[in-house]
This record gives sequence, C-alpha cells and structure tokens, in this order.
Amino acid sequence: MSVFGNINLQIGKANATIASLNDLRNYLPTKIRDGDVVIVASASTPGDMAGGTFVWVEGANSDDDGNSIIRPVSV
Repeated sequence: MSVFGNINLQIGKANATIASLNDLRNYLPTKIRDGDVVIVASASTPGDMAGGTFVWVEGANSDDDGNSIIRPVSV
C-alpha cells in the first residue's frame, strides 16, 4: 500500500494540484513515483483553507486519518 503524507515545506513545483481531500483519495496513482508532491487546495469546500501539500510515500501502510495521511481508495 502507498499513501500521501502531509508535509509542511515550500516547494518550487508540484506534480499536481487537486481541489479537495476527497479528490486526492480518488486520484489514480498510476503516474506517481515515490517522493512526488501534490498540492490540495481545500479539505472539502473551496476556500476552507484546510488543504495542504502532500508527498507520495511508496510502500507506506498507514491508515487514512483524514488530516495528514490520505490513502487513495485504489490502493
């Protein structure tokens, strides 16, 4: 299993920008490699200021906690 884990750092370029955490859960990780970065704009409602920057961690087995660890439904 692999998951997206939340990180707090400034980056120059993200691999993808996604609208919400639910969209991130439904994102198909077929073109993502270990260490790729995704920016999520919001948790559920546009402008809710609850998104974040996530990094793909190949082989991680953590459960989705709805906050800092988001597990795609496809894995």
